[in-house]
Amino acid sequence: MRNFEERKAEIFRRSHERIALRKRRQKQLLGIGAPLVCAAVCLAVLLPGKADTAAVDNEYSLQLDGMMDDAPAEGCGLEEACADETPAAAERKEEQVDAAGTLISNSHGYANMSLVIPDGWEYEITEYSPETGNFGIVFRPEGQQVGSLSLMYFDGWGVCGTGLKTKTDYIGGQEVSIGTYDGRKNWNYIRLKYLPGDYVFLNTGADGWYDQYEEEINGILASAVVAEGIRSRAEAEEIALSWANELDVGVYEVARTGFTMDNGVWEILLGAINNTGPDHTIHIFPDGIVKEVVLPQE
Repeated sequence: MRNFEERKAEIFRRSHERIALRKRRQKQLLGIGAPLVCAAVCLAVLLPGKADTAAVDNEYSLQLDGMMDDAPAEGCGLEEACADETPAAAERKEEQVDAAGTLISNSHGYANMSLVIPDGWEYEITEYSPETGNFGIVFRPEGQQVGSLSLMYFDGWGVCGTGLKTKTDYIGGQEVSIGTYDGRKNWNYIRLKYLPGDYVFLNTGADGWYDQYEEEINGILASAVVAEGIRSRAEAEEIALSWANELDVGVYEVARTGFTMDNGVWEILLGAINNTGPDHTIHIFPDGIVKEVVLPQE
């Protein structure tokens, strides 16, 4: 997978070309007097908070031209993560990185995200809410009053399965689950998979202008970097299985994983294959310390 600087430079180049092309087309249309028609369609998307319902995966297709690398990424997200770095809490940052865009970031506890927002777009920072456990970045083209797109962190992600279809795909080498409801043309959400916590792109009533800005949207999605400096799920599972192998009792597999954003702790349930030993639940702390969770006897 390309490194971040290479991918960022490519995103800037494409974004600059797309903006220039769209301006030229608009001038040409105005020159010949062709009317411009923009249909504003407002489709509401339920923003889930804590997971009260189980996530359902079916099938849906999204065009991701120019966004996919040849192979899925390993590690923690859209970029490789360092296992032992501790992220700064409640940090939000804006940095002008190129004439074509601005790098926007938001973080809380052991969760963080950043996006490159191109020129001609506006954004809002959604503050962390202790009631919902959510925070993120909302963005839309300048002048568009109806609808928005966003990248959100959820303290537990759940969706209703009625009318939902999903498809697994890759964006910038990161495996994602793309979901849509009731046969819509554009996606309702894109969930980034196998990360420390739940990071999700949301489409909240943006269908009225989505097609007009689709190439720029694809560039924004591909620019995302999440969970930077946080131990990945793959790393946590490797540590857990190594711990189990040292027991010399039983053969184990990872049965369930969970991540707590507030303290950066992975909880891993190790299941003994074919009842070759007892199951174990362990906690893996950001500094790499492993502790077994001893459940009370019934």
